[in-house]
Amino acid sequence: MTTLTYLYELHNSYKSWLNELALADDEITIFKVNLEKVLTANNKQEITSKVEQFQNQFITHLNELQLLRHDIKGAEKNLEKNISDNPVAADHRKIEADQELIERVQQFQKMFLELKHNYNAFLSKTL
Repeated sequence: MTTLTYLYELHNSYKSWLNELALADDEITIFKVNLEKVLTANNKQEITSKVEQFQNQFITHLNELQLLRHDIKGAEKNLEKNISDNPVAADHRKIEADQELIERVQQFQKMFLELKHNYNAFLSKTL
């Protein structure tokens, strides 16, 4: 499905996504610190195992976050090039949105919310 979107809307989406990714990055940093506190307070095998699972999930999410950040910045550069190549009516022009990138961002958002929910449930049981 092709989605035509105003240039300024795409720009706003890219900036919003980058801000969300920066927030997720900060949250994961805090999550890691809290996991260390859990390990310090409780070193039972079941807790240690769950902590390791979360650590692995954090690594996976951070990797995807970095890939998305790179791809969003690349899409933003392409948008800037499009505007510099044809500046006429840039604020009224539409271009085709990268549907794959949109879906990847939406999938990341969904998976990160699920991770946060599971992580917070784990913390509420262990702390």
